[in-house]
Amino acid sequence: MNSKRFRRTGRRGSVLLGAVLALLFSGVVEAQTESDASSGGGPCREGMRLAAERRYEEAREVLVACLEDEGEALEPLIALTAMALDQDRHAEALDWSSRAADGFPDSADAHYWRGRALTVTGSLEGARSCWEQGLQLNQNHAPTLRALANLLLSLGEERPAYGLLNHLIMVDGPDPWSLKTLSNLARKNGLWRQALAHWDAALRVSAPDAGDLRMAGELAILAGDTAYAMRSASDAVDLEPSPSSWGVLGEALFAARRFEEAIPVFEQVLVMDPSAASVHFHLANAYELVGRVEDAELEFRRYTAQRSDDPTGFFNFAVHLDKRGLTSEALRQIEQALMLAPDQETPSLFRAGLLEKLGDDAALILALDDLLARGVGDAAGLTAWRLSVEERITTGEMHAGQVLLFHIVTPDSTAVRLIEEDLLDGLDFSVIATRYSVGSTAGQGGDIGWVDPDDMAADLRRPIKDLAIQEVSRAIPSEGLYHFFKRVR
Repeated sequence: MNSKRFRRTGRRGSVLLGAVLALLFSGVVEAQTESDASSGGGPCREGMRLAAERRYEEAREVLVACLEDEGEALEPLIALTAMALDQDRHAEALDWSSRAADGFPDSADAHYWRGRALTVTGSLEGARSCWEQGLQLNQNHAPTLRALANLLLSLGEERPAYGLLNHLIMVDGPDPWSLKTLSNLARKNGLWRQALAHWDAALRVSAPDAGDLRMAGELAILAGDTAYAMRSASDAVDLEPSPSSWGVLGEALFAARRFEEAIPVFEQVLVMDPSAASVHFHLANAYELVGRVEDAELEFRRYTAQRSDDPTGFFNFAVHLDKRGLTSEALRQIEQALMLAPDQETPSLFRAGLLEKLGDDAALILALDDLLARGVGDAAGLTAWRLSVEERITTGEMHAGQVLLFHIVTPDSTAVRLIEEDLLDGLDFSVIATRYSVGSTAGQGGDIGWVDPDDMAADLRRPIKDLAIQEVSRAIPSEGLYHFFKRVR
């Protein structure tokens, strides 16, 4: 049989019997390797015609009689196999296909159909053996290439399946299913450019829907081709202006670092679908990158409320809070992330840094011991860090006379009054710094790190030295500015 005309019977494992039997009846399908295999003349052709019309009972009677009268012929045996498969008569299909394979051992078509019959009876290894034997007879037999690739995929043998599908495309031409399957396999292995190339090829030989275009956009983002991503996402929006399509467009704009353009797109998606959790996450990051920190915090809170199972959301939120100097809140978020994914290295190290900022040496020692026990991070660096903390606990000395400070500075006496009122109300020092400080560290909640008071201006030196841990100073005037300090360590 001509495998190219016959290939449609194997697509995605379905038995498209009308087309198969019509081809058999018309005489278009002929043996590829066995020139003497024919339908046997008159009665056989009548049986093939009845089969093509799906008049199975009549066709079966005629074809069986034909085989008894005229001897074994490949096309009637395959027709009987196909009819039996279509009617879920599995034992009968196995019998007819076995007769075809035994009678025509050099026919790739016969082995293909026997493999099909073995598959439905649950003998996957038998089917695999049949199809591998068929490919030894004809390595370009398209139905067998497709069927064996499908079988290997079901068995988790993705690498040989990938090779078979590539060969199938060379033999039979590109088709959307094969190309999308190749793309999915490449994507599973993180081969984003390869995955995008296969998906793009699939779209070129099909009429893509909005879902296809969205997938193309997402793959392009991962592959670093933001121009392609924006084109695909825009086409998806034109075809189907759904929250999903707009969301991919927003992600493409974000990936292209066009944050100001991405923000209204994400906002529009949330108007359409407030439950779109991933959009809250992307919008939070976009807000942060354009300096809208309070809006970013709100979106992080919405995201972590909706996706309380995502450690990445809690980690990113913790980083955001730490940048604003909200160290205690950042610690709560990072601990939630570690509850969900306790073995992650970066959040574990980040938590240790937060504990140091908060001055919780006892918890810090435990955290460093855990990191060392798990082999997380640089062992030498962690050991040195632990020794310095241990020494600090033993001697009570800070880093060579240094103190860890947060700082608010303003030239405005009115702002001083407002700062003092906020402090009395118990508002977090870092939040106040973000609101009022004109210092360079205001965006980090006023965190100026470890400093030696002796290096400070004379009128600031003594008030800083006199601060107890976690104490906030009064307003300290110096050179036309007003300073507030919080000693963390």
